[in-house]
Amino acid sequence: MNSLRQRIVTIARGELNCHGKPEYFLDTLPGNPAGYTKGGVVGAGINWCGIFCLWCLHRAELARTWRWRIGIGFLYRLPRVRVPEHGDIAYFHPKQHQAIISELEGSLIGCVNGDGAGGRVTEGLRPAKDAACFFSIGPLIAQAGGRTLGQRDVERMDLPEPPAWDQDDEFLDRLDEQEQWPG
Repeated sequence: MNSLRQRIVTIARGELNCHGKPEYFLDTLPGNPAGYTKGGVVGAGINWCGIFCLWCLHRAELARTWRWRIGIGFLYRLPRVRVPEHGDIAYFHPKQHQAIISELEGSLIGCVNGDGAGGRVTEGLRPAKDAACFFSIGPLIAQAGGRTLGQRDVERMDLPEPPAWDQDDEFLDRLDEQEQWPG
């Protein structure tokens, strides 16, 4: 396994049993995350699984300039793949849950879940078929000099679909109001 992939898994596992820490939000949200504060606690009362995934990438010194886009997230920047690797991000419907892939065991994947059971970071195995899709961190590793993208990486990637903001007028209007265009 690539050392950067292992580092992401190690970072995620190092947070097991932690509740949503303010640092997850302060590191990943642009500007002041006051909108993510409830009762004086940053991050209280919101889903933070994707914010946790981005925080793990930041701690591994990947995607440091990327910020969480409210209503969009960050996964739109990564290619989808059919076959995940350690450190990639699994995406699940119906709650748009995101998790760091920590294990690959046949038809099962291990996932480190920010905002898991009890609002804590948890880890567990689940069928890979339960994931709606997987997002590869391969391009981030290549950009960091970890290795170049090879034919195997290209074969694993799905052809990109147009992002939702190119097709959904209501979504575009919401972005205009929030001035939160991806870029």
